[in-house]
Amino acid sequence: MAIRRLSLFQRAKALVLLKQGKSMHEAVRILRQRYHLNETTEEVRNKYFPNTGSFATANLQGAEGQKIVSALEKMKLARERMRKLHQDPAFRKALDERSSERMRKLHQDPEFKKKLYKGLAKYWNTYRLRINEEAEKRGITCSIEYVKDNQSSTGEREIIIPATKETALSKMMLQERATAIEQAMQKLPEQERTIIDMLIGFTQEEISLHQAAQILKISEQDAEALFKNALTKLSRNPAIKRLR
Repeated sequence: MAIRRLSLFQRAKALVLLKQGKSMHEAVRILRQRYHLNETTEEVRNKYFPNTGSFATANLQGAEGQKIVSALEKMKLARERMRKLHQDPAFRKALDERSSERMRKLHQDPEFKKKLYKGLAKYWNTYRLRINEEAEKRGITCSIEYVKDNQSSTGEREIIIPATKETALSKMMLQERATAIEQAMQKLPEQERTIIDMLIGFTQEEISLHQAAQILKISEQDAEALFKNALTKLSRNPAIKRLR
């Protein structure tokens, strides 16, 4: 199984635990419990304590505090250099070109294309199977929509549209998501609900942060803080969490 690489910031968490006097075994156990419950202890150890590379941290087991601090400083400097590099348009352009060239060469490799098509086929077959299972579980055979009807007491009329299970289920799930988001929005204070509407455009045309601040008569900094606070509350809403 391929090991997903961690950022230097994530790897630094392991060094902080070593600096606190934890053994590598204890650090791996703590990191697994906090961030990687679905992975094995060995996989977590290989992620945070690699034996090779510029930042091989496996050899820091039992090291003196100053040596660990030096390693943390080295990571911090490297992260800062990479941050500055990625702010350079020329570097980003060169990186994009290099990535494009690498992908072009990969797609010319018959073995790579064979693996790619095999993986895509497996993904779509699994996706369709799940769609069918979910549709059957919900008893979905058609899609129901509403159209305007002035002669109806409610002003609209229900129509049944024959549809594939996939289309019908997609519409139902989208409606469920919209309902969950609307209910979560109603629990926000009025000002937070307003700025979410303004910047994301749930119920009105999306506008800029500067325009939203002017309408609410607050500073851009306060508007940004208000927006972030509202997003945090939405992300913690149980109904929203169930959508993930």
